[in-house]
Amino acid sequence: MKKLWKNNQVLVLLFGVLLLCLIAIIVVAISFLRPTGSDPRLKDIKDYKISQKVQDAYKESLLDNENVITASLNVNDNSRVIYISISFDEETNLSTAKDVAAKSLELFEEKYLKYYEFNFVIKSENTSYKENITALDKRLKDAEITQEEYDEEVKKAEYQKYHFNAIGAKNLNVDHISWSGSSNASGDN
Repeated sequence: MKKLWKNNQVLVLLFGVLLLCLIAIIVVAISFLRPTGSDPRLKDIKDYKISQKVQDAYKESLLDNENVITASLNVNDNSRVIYISISFDEETNLSTAKDVAAKSLELFEEKYLKYYEFNFVIKSENTSYKENITALDKRLKDAEITQEEYDEEVKKAEYQKYHFNAIGAKNLNVDHISWSGSSNASGDN
């Protein structure tokens, strides 16, 4: 053993240091991976559960609007976010759609508005989109228009997939929806 120690002192010391580093890494990793309990923001979640009956009533209320085609609502209790998606008919403009989404918040009790965040996706599909693009592609293929004319034409409203498509969010601490990512082929914002 003395001969082994004498011939390999540096190697044995490095192995010891390496072993201590590995133990330290494992201890630190375990402390980060160990569950620390539930999120303190969710401790009172049972007081704010939104029943299926309330969710269905919300969707029905939206669908009562003549401009709304589909409406969905998903509640994520783990992150305290309610996701709402509303599709509108082609006659609806972006401004009206935003108003409908904002007014729909009135259907929730104040306690829910102060507890949950709300994310909206509103859109109006252009039902003629595929036919219009197909016809435009055919005109290009048949050399009725040039590539430059095609590129200009495709920017017009009738060649857009959506009349509008917007995302909105309402934070707990504000009483309005902030809209972003909205696009509107007809230019009505």
